[in-house]
Amino acid sequence: ALDAVTLRRIYPEGMRRIREHKRAGHRVLLLTGALDVVVEPLAELLEVEVDCAHLLVKDGRLTGDLQSPPPAGEARGALLQEYAERNGVALSESFAYADSLSDLPMLEMVGTPVVVNPDARLSQVGGQRGWRIERWRMAPGNWRLPMPDPRSPEYLEAVRR
Repeated sequence: ALDAVTLRRIYPEGMRRIREHKRAGHRVLLLTGALDVVVEPLAELLEVEVDCAHLLVKDGRLTGDLQSPPPAGEARGALLQEYAERNGVALSESFAYADSLSDLPMLEMVGTPVVVNPDARLSQVGGQRGWRIERWRMAPGNWRLPMPDPRSPEYLEAVRR
């Protein structure tokens, strides 16, 4: 189930874009390194497909370990390519939204890359390539906790607890 903290982490502009893409008949895939226990309820609410990091379940209980490394970098690009081939999606006619240079392989694969609240390196690359760079804001009164890097030792330790 979604809680208020999770819902506050969603940018209103992101929600609006998802609705616009769906109204236009586009398939929407949320490709993220975030954990399934957070992302899957959100994907259900938004009625979108999702590919994310999955926690290992043993004897009906979450172990805190990941089934496999979270999709990031080249792996995220490969997952997008596989998804496109499996679903007959033309990546040259597709959009991708990203905030980190690690998302560059994915952004380079699509016809319309959109850089959102980018880190400094992606902002520079996006500017050099003439990509659209957007700044999305939280709704007034909401706050956003920093998202940890799912590959960091601190993150991996936290999900093991």
